[in-house]
Amino acid sequence: MRFLWLGHFAPWTDECATWVFSLGRSFDTIPINQVLSLDKLLDPLALDPQRSLMDVVTRLRHDDNHPPLFFLMMHGWLHWMGTPDRPLSLFWLRAPSALMGVALIPATFGLSWFTFRSPPLAQTAAALTAFSPLLLFLSRQARHYSFAQLWLLLSLVGLVGVIRAIDRGRSLSYGWIGLWVLSNGLAMASHYFSALGLGAEAMVVLGCLVQRRSQVQIHWRQWLGPLGLAALGTALVSSIWIFYGIIPTDPSLTQWVRSSAPFSQTVDPLVRLWLWLVSMVLMLPSDFNVLPLGILVLVGCVTLYLFVHLTRTSLTVWGKACGGNSSVLQSLGLPQPNPVPAPWSLEFSAEPPATQPDDRNPGTPDIPLGLQILGGYTLATGAIVLLLTYVLGVDLTLAPRFQFPYAMTLLILVSAALVDGLQGRRWWVGGVAALSVITSVGQWGYLQNARPDLLFKAMAPAYGAPALVVTGHIHYGQVGGLMGLGWQFQSLPDSQRPQFFFTSWLNYDQSFQTMEDTVQGMQTTLNPDAAPLQVWLINSLGNRPLDLPDCVADSAYGDRIGDYRYQLYRCNPRP
Repeated sequence: MRFLWLGHFAPWTDECATWVFSLGRSFDTIPINQVLSLDKLLDPLALDPQRSLMDVVTRLRHDDNHPPLFFLMMHGWLHWMGTPDRPLSLFWLRAPSALMGVALIPATFGLSWFTFRSPPLAQTAAALTAFSPLLLFLSRQARHYSFAQLWLLLSLVGLVGVIRAIDRGRSLSYGWIGLWVLSNGLAMASHYFSALGLGAEAMVVLGCLVQRRSQVQIHWRQWLGPLGLAALGTALVSSIWIFYGIIPTDPSLTQWVRSSAPFSQTVDPLVRLWLWLVSMVLMLPSDFNVLPLGILVLVGCVTLYLFVHLTRTSLTVWGKACGGNSSVLQSLGLPQPNPVPAPWSLEFSAEPPATQPDDRNPGTPDIPLGLQILGGYTLATGAIVLLLTYVLGVDLTLAPRFQFPYAMTLLILVSAALVDGLQGRRWWVGGVAALSVITSVGQWGYLQNARPDLLFKAMAPAYGAPALVVTGHIHYGQVGGLMGLGWQFQSLPDSQRPQFFFTSWLNYDQSFQTMEDTVQGMQTTLNPDAAPLQVWLINSLGNRPLDLPDCVADSAYGDRIGDYRYQLYRCNPRP
């Protein structure tokens, strides 16, 4: 599923950034206010054997805002798979992320087994990971999200081990603390948003200590010493990448997630977050670029019904499992202890109830504690996302990829409901999963990026040489966006390929005048009997029209598709 049609869709902005920075190259080689050929536009994607790992670090520090671990790994991969004379294919560019997405499946199984000791639950969690539309979406991009998720899963193993030791009154192993700190540092070295997960882990540990504060006062050497060492170690290994990132990087790179009025939006972030949560489990065909409104409404109603039903089933099963319900434990393949009353909550019990495992048999299951740990982590991470969105004005609900720190734990929690709450409906569940996979792999859902392939198809009926594709330039994001479109034009002969032009937003009026002078110059060089010059204005030019007497906007080719806005102007050659 992760390798099917892997190289079919054109790269989008962030994938071009992965490609360029992993090669140790820069977008600065692309000139502004000059006409570019397609080869010149795609030149930063060419492998340069002279570039080293230090070039990768240098470029990331000055041009980007991500830690280097994933890009350093990709540097070795790109040099291994490609040569200067043989460009790397998109399939092999995305293959490492796809492999990491595959590795997430047994990793999720391992965390589930370690947490619950339930084979059916662990198998179901692995299956949900395999079929999750969001995880499929992330692992089929040449980006670092699956890489960071692997380290966060290992960090969660450390969290579960620590909480289990505290809950059972055992001393914390310094070896276990070292493993936990190492996984935390690797997660931060893979993506800064791993801090969301680490912050949630800290909240879970703090909640456990507060609930057991009387025991903490007695066993501070057992617990607080190792936990303090873990906090200090995590802060030290994380500070390496924090100080690494404190550099004069262009602030416009992250401006799109910032709001000057944090509380200006009330409903939109919640709706977006709900969509991303749903996409972790299922996603039906919902591409608004292809499907009519009536189908979208119907799909939305079905999705809402499935979500409500799954949520209600999950809450019921979780409550019964925490109460020691024998039928639930039986469906999970677990022994059936004498049930004890247990209220539905995410609180840690001050004293281990009878349903918790015996310390003399560490392999026995502990369903309530596992649900409390992973449920608390998931809720805490979501709360941090909403806190940043509504209070600090950093809207992390704008993109589904920002939800990667807690997608795996949500799937593990849902797996308990699927094992017990949907008995006898496995064919139905399998059908929804298969449809979700088809939707995700074919990009027929709402999980989509810029989609330059759709823009290329929209341009195709009118497109003809000579043509000039123009866009505004703020930072390398606009270059990457046009690279994705340019990638599609490689399928055309050299004589039919357009030329490209970036206008600078730093001096907008002067740059726009330079672009208009360029269009006039290209008109003059054309034979008067030739076809009109096509000028495609793409993104970042606002509503300002191309104000030339010989250029007329074509109303049939002006719209928004994917993340692109476009308008075609037909400019007649001058005699």
